[in-house]
Amino acid sequence: MAEARGEDGEAPDQPAPAAPAAPTPDTSGEGVFSSLRIRNFRLLWFGVVSHALALWMEQIARPYLIYELTESPLQLGGVIVARTLPQFGFGILAGVMIDWFDRKLVLQLSQYGALLLNVVFAALLIFDLLELWHIYAAAAVRGTTMAFDQPARQALLPTVVPTDRVTNAVALFSATQNTMRIGGTAAAGFTIAVIGVDGAFVAIALIYVGAVVSTALLRVATHVRPEESGAGAMLAGLGDAMRYALATPQIRGAISLALIHFAFGLSFLHLYAALFALEVLDIGPFGFGIMMSITGLGSLTGALIIASRSPRNLGQLLPLMMAAMGVLLIVFSLSTYVPDALGRPWLVLPLLLVFGVGLFQSGIFALVQVVVLDAAPDQMRGRLMGLLAFDRATMLMGAAAGGAIAEAIGVQRAQIIYALLVVIGALAILAFARRFRRTVIGARVPTAAPGTRRHAAAGVRSAAGRRATS
Repeated sequence: MAEARGEDGEAPDQPAPAAPAAPTPDTSGEGVFSSLRIRNFRLLWFGVVSHALALWMEQIARPYLIYELTESPLQLGGVIVARTLPQFGFGILAGVMIDWFDRKLVLQLSQYGALLLNVVFAALLIFDLLELWHIYAAAAVRGTTMAFDQPARQALLPTVVPTDRVTNAVALFSATQNTMRIGGTAAAGFTIAVIGVDGAFVAIALIYVGAVVSTALLRVATHVRPEESGAGAMLAGLGDAMRYALATPQIRGAISLALIHFAFGLSFLHLYAALFALEVLDIGPFGFGIMMSITGLGSLTGALIIASRSPRNLGQLLPLMMAAMGVLLIVFSLSTYVPDALGRPWLVLPLLLVFGVGLFQSGIFALVQVVVLDAAPDQMRGRLMGLLAFDRATMLMGAAAGGAIAEAIGVQRAQIIYALLVVIGALAILAFARRFRRTVIGARVPTAAPGTRRHAAAGVRSAAGRRATS
């Protein structure tokens, strides 16, 4: 992991206290699953298993429930907005709190809130008390808990694995999430078909207990926190993180790619996939689950490739992956016209293509996180990961606009428009963001000279002081 440092390479006069070093167990053996040899990473990983399985079951059950109640693409988009808006608003705050407070505690509190929400939502369904506004309210609360959950877990990651295992660890998280996408989506579709949507939400609540337990067992040293306290210091710290992100080509480029990915690429996963399954292909909830499982299988394959190879030249790889995903989404959208023209057996064609979509889609955000983690000083890691909440806000706008566009001109045309925007945006960054294009993981992050505003914002004195005393 590259930390910010002065150009002269010398330690400043007043180093900050040393931060806990990342663990250095014997991980000399290369392999896809090398990070799983570390106890704390195994616990974090098991939490991801439980969290992702519950989340992906919900990704099938929630749109099916909304569509069953309303039959409206606009309502599907509206619930995504309700879920994403808190992730934007609280995500920025979460990044600051993760740097100022104990990161494990922040993660635990977010998980307790999510578990309570899952139990209450399942109870409303069982007792036939659920109304549409409850779904919107639950989406907003879940978005709030996720705003703290994701950056807290990612900020903990470099403290539980050695530097040279961070890409492997992030890719294993992604592989696990996509394995759960396969199992969770198929399980949700099967559960809804056999015992109804009520049973699916009960299962979601039970599964999420695993995330709470595994995090409670985690033993990790706290990080060095800023000395200043109070709302003013935290607000100033957020400003420091924004200035550092804007001044660092690696982070600036990664956040720009994530913005495009959230706004237009992920709309397939969160909005259009359900509409394709239920309106265009007419394959029902079980078919929807199968389609998402195939997408997840592609994503799992892509994540395992990344975990095994741990690519470093991400400045070129990331934009190319996004462009390839956009092209595949266009081809997929066009292929959904074929079954109507040539017969139902041709359903196999779009189902094969979603495998390719998943192959590229899974790794994009995982590698964005690797770039940010690699370029972020430890004491600023939570805030910089929290800045990705700005990009999640584009998911809000993309989902709202996507639902309205689909209702106006049809699902296929709306998806093609979004996919074209993905391709154009990715290629523009590849062509014009020259300094980001040279991003190599583990390489030295260029920084300003000591004493400059950017040097101070990055916490370079603390980073260099830790290096001098380690």
